[in-house]
Amino acid sequence: MSRSDGHWRFSIAWKYFSSRRNRQRGAMVLSAAALALGLAIIIVVLGIMQGLQQGYLRDIIEVDAYHITAGPVSADDLDVLMEAVPKGIPYGESEMLLLQSDGLDASIRLRGLGGAYQEDTGFYDQIRLVRGTLDLKDDGVLIGSALAYRHGIRVGETVKAATVVRGRIVRAVPSVRYLTVTGIYATDYPDIDGKLGFTTIDTIKSMGIDRFYIGIKTSRLEDEMRRLSAMSELDGVRLITWKEAYESFYGALILEKYSMMVVLLLIFLVVAINIRSSFERFLYEKRNEIGIMKTLGASSRDIQTVLCFQGLFIAGFSLIPGLLIGVLTAGNVNVILHGIDRAAAVLFPMGLGITGIRFPVMITWPEIGISILVMIGFILWAVFSSAQIINRYTPMEMFRYE
Repeated sequence: MSRSDGHWRFSIAWKYFSSRRNRQRGAMVLSAAALALGLAIIIVVLGIMQGLQQGYLRDIIEVDAYHITAGPVSADDLDVLMEAVPKGIPYGESEMLLLQSDGLDASIRLRGLGGAYQEDTGFYDQIRLVRGTLDLKDDGVLIGSALAYRHGIRVGETVKAATVVRGRIVRAVPSVRYLTVTGIYATDYPDIDGKLGFTTIDTIKSMGIDRFYIGIKTSRLEDEMRRLSAMSELDGVRLITWKEAYESFYGALILEKYSMMVVLLLIFLVVAINIRSSFERFLYEKRNEIGIMKTLGASSRDIQTVLCFQGLFIAGFSLIPGLLIGVLTAGNVNVILHGIDRAAAVLFPMGLGITGIRFPVMITWPEIGISILVMIGFILWAVFSSAQIINRYTPMEMFRYE
């Protein structure tokens, strides 16, 4: 047996892996199936969580927080700020009560948009029209679907917006204005749908509100922050990014996703422990053949290489079906879940209640790649840790037990 010829290691590994006489073949096939299923589950779960995360963040950035917000400033300083940041979107906002004719009231954060807000394609891409129109009008208000549903507000209804503003003589005076509901919108983020309303900046100014901001959208957040911070026109103006404004929420999303990823990767660890046990039994059954190979000149490293090839065979036979099942399931997860819901409705009148829910899915290949590397790492750990038994015996000791 020539050790310089590496093909014999691969051939023996394939013979052991594919041979029907291998008593551990069933355990290895079962391990490969478990790894494939675990990889598919990770792809589906990460796809849904990434879709939810990115969907929420897009709603926050495009509809609520912008990438960078400058302010608050007074109405007089707003024009100066607009000259310094001409591509920004000026707006003013305040917490208000919407009072209906039947006496019911709803809390809302009313934002008045100005400037070229009609050209903000990101804003209009993220909000969906439920009823009415998305066009903003003076003394009109666009409200979220959650708020409208919770309080029974309809398009065309006139509501009274009430807030408190700073007066010239006294510190706080009430400000009331009648607004007509011109439209109802929806996003994928319930907190926005239930709290945020839109009108024109002139309506906000007419109510005496004197806290104004400029929202800036950019694809180069850090560079834009440095540029704005260096501008003398913005001295004394607070600049805040969306990450700072939603620091807790953003951190919670990241922590949730990676915590779930770690939990799911434990599936691979459990399977790897089973693979390690299978290889130890395999080595015990093949100890006479291993003794013959060592007698013919094979080293312990050569035997470990044979086992490593078998581990890679298991990884390969689990990787391809795992990827196919995971990607296909993730791409059709809503169809599958809705089908399960309809089937469950045959047994339960209410079903599972998920027919009206649509999960956004975004497959992220870097994270899938990390999962695959972890899976292969666990397999190699199982192989090499089980192969340490080879170093315990000499060829004569292996034959002694025959």
